[in-house]
Amino acid sequence: MLLSLLLFESEFLHIVAISFTALVINELIMVALEITTWHLYMVLSELGTAAVYFGSMAVLPAYFGELSSANPYANHCRHALCSHKNVCV
Repeated sequence: MLLSLLLFESEFLHIVAISFTALVINELIMVALEITTWHLYMVLSELGTAAVYFGSMAVLPAYFGELSSANPYANHCRHALCSHKNVCV
């Protein structure tokens, strides 16, 4: 972990955002796997939690970074799709 901090010092915000997103998704899945009898409030709380978290990514880009422009691989894939299909998606 300490070596990753030294290697990716400039990308620390993105590493934290990715790690925390993985943690939230993991916890939502673990809660869903532990429930044996689903009720309406349980479904609403799972969906509400996911909606609030992923909605906060759009509302607070300073804490999560520009997700589309910060990932050069995503831009490369988008360019490859445009040139492959002659249509940008």
